[in-house]
Amino acid sequence: MKEYLYDPHTHTAETSKCGHLPAAEVVDRYAGHGFSGLVVTDHLHPEYLSRIDTDHNWDHVIDHYLAGYRASTGETNWDWM
Repeated sequence: MKEYLYDPHTHTAETSKCGHLPAAEVVDRYAGHGFSGLVVTDHLHPEYLSRIDTDHNWDHVIDHYLAGYRASTGETNWDWM
């Protein structure tokens, strides 16, 4: 039986203040240590929202919020970048 190793609580520097590494580096490091996957659990809170220019556009807010997750999956075709 194949064993799987996951981290169910990971933050990325793209979104969470407590994330110290960019998502791509997080993924590389976990993969290098034999992990099968991880769950990106970045924060969405008022302090974070105050740091980005959203123009009160929630689509823009969500795009920023998902930046770490998208970077971790290799999805980089965002319209705001």
